[in-house]
Amino acid sequence: MRTLDEHNLEKNFHWASTSAGVTCPKCKTELKYRGNPSMVLLTYPPRQSVFCPDCGFTGYKQI
Repeated sequence: MRTLDEHNLEKNFHWASTSAGVTCPKCKTELKYRGNPSMVLLTYPPRQSVFCPDCGFTGYKQI
């Protein structure tokens, strides 16, 4: 089992990344987070705004 510090370090590394880890449905390029990657929309379910740097596609990724 991981310690609390190990868990938090892993999560901090994940949030520092600007790539969203999903593919654009139009051009198959990796989507990026729009604005601050740690910003979460308080919808149900929670979401993050993403965009495609190549074709301009925008959308929301569920967390």
